[in-house]
Amino acid sequence: MTIRTVHIRVLIVLICLSLFSGRPSHARTIDFSLQEAVNIALENSYQIKRLELGIERSKYYLKARESGLKSKVSLTVKSPEMKALSDYKWNSTIQRDEIIREDTLRWQSDLSVRQPLIFFGYPTNGYLSLNNTLYQYNQKFEIKNDETNYYSRFFFRFDQPLLQANYLKNNLERAEIDLEQYELNFINDRAWLIDRTSYRYYNLFAMSYKNNIGEYYVKSLEKVEEIVNRISEDDSTRAIEKIQVQVELSNIREKLLENQSDLRLEMARVKQDLRIDPEDSLDVKTDADIIPVTVDLNRALQYGYNLRPTLRLHDLSRRELEIYHNETKLRGAFHLDLSFTYGLEKQDREYYGLWEDTDNSYSVSIRAYIPIWDWGRRKSNTAAVQTYLKENVIWVEESRSSIRSEITNGIKSLEEYKLRALAMQENMKVSKELSAASLKHYEENNISTQDILKTLERNMETELSFLEAYLGYKKSLIRLMVNTHYDYENQITLIDKLEKGI
Repeated sequence: MTIRTVHIRVLIVLICLSLFSGRPSHARTIDFSLQEAVNIALENSYQIKRLELGIERSKYYLKARESGLKSKVSLTVKSPEMKALSDYKWNSTIQRDEIIREDTLRWQSDLSVRQPLIFFGYPTNGYLSLNNTLYQYNQKFEIKNDETNYYSRFFFRFDQPLLQANYLKNNLERAEIDLEQYELNFINDRAWLIDRTSYRYYNLFAMSYKNNIGEYYVKSLEKVEEIVNRISEDDSTRAIEKIQVQVELSNIREKLLENQSDLRLEMARVKQDLRIDPEDSLDVKTDADIIPVTVDLNRALQYGYNLRPTLRLHDLSRRELEIYHNETKLRGAFHLDLSFTYGLEKQDREYYGLWEDTDNSYSVSIRAYIPIWDWGRRKSNTAAVQTYLKENVIWVEESRSSIRSEITNGIKSLEEYKLRALAMQENMKVSKELSAASLKHYEENNISTQDILKTLERNMETELSFLEAYLGYKKSLIRLMVNTHYDYENQITLIDKLEKGI
């Protein structure tokens, strides 16, 4: 093998490795605003996906219950039913039991069209049905030939329970309640997901903002260092000031590096929580503009009572308990079962003879259940369910009180943070102007190094105080939106906000 051949093979191997190992990068930079964070959370949340499936399942159950109010057609077929066995039967001629061998073959079909009885949209729990029973019955005998009989019966049947729980209506209402509960929980969980996501987002925002403050402070100190180095060259007595500036610059750089490390870790946690590709970059904007919002307490309370699903969920639970209470009270109590049939029937040895000279057939059945003594079981069960209803009233009162307290405290916090944030915003502007002027005075040697360091430090503290007030204000708005399901910044309900993606 020549050297040239070896080189060619090595080159081919390297080209193949580069082709197969080189993966195209799909990393992207995400403009990571609060709205974008919420959109990603709503799209990727496992809890939201489970609730969506729960709503879909409830819709199918409701559809099944509604279908139960329509006609049902069924056909039961026995093809065949054979019996070849011996059993004892009473013989009235000889006045004693005797063992008779039975050898039969039956082909049977039962067709039924069943319709729940509904008056003016109200299910009565009764059923009306049109039925047909048709069978061919063959008996085998040892002495004579086999005998074949045909039988047919067309009849209407009416069944109506009286003084009993209307399970048909109750089950339909339960399905409607179940669907509404899933839809309300879906709304509620999305609201709390917004709350959790905003908490993580504003953590990132705070770290990014602190990073900007640190970078600005470092640049200012570097400029001070440049000035003090120039001054100390002309005046050796000010060399100590150079050391002071270097120590302060070293400390702030260390804090900046620590904050940048925390920022990277927090970004990694946010990506994991929101199921974002780890290769993606999050660009967190640090614009901190204050848009003053004033919230009326009475209006907010109405939103909290009516838009927030909590009280409506209690109402649905109470209705479920009322249905259960009614069923428990009637279970085991006096009740009647009324059944009535009317139709035509005929039996014949020939199939075609079934349709001639038919006989009328009917039946009437009234079955009554009369409770005599149950040692207070039904009464105790009814009383137990009644306590659930009383407990529900307490839950409603407690929820209303809790909602009122949350909204009242939330509005107070919002007002406090708003006033602080607006005041600190003005202070921050003045502080930045003062810092810029002080740097100019320091460069002209009109103020001391200690003064410029204190000025820059106060400016940083002012910015951090503004950041704290700003975050408190924004988080108060988010929490108030969650408690009332109304977005006061955009003047829109939370449901409309989620649907429009605002």
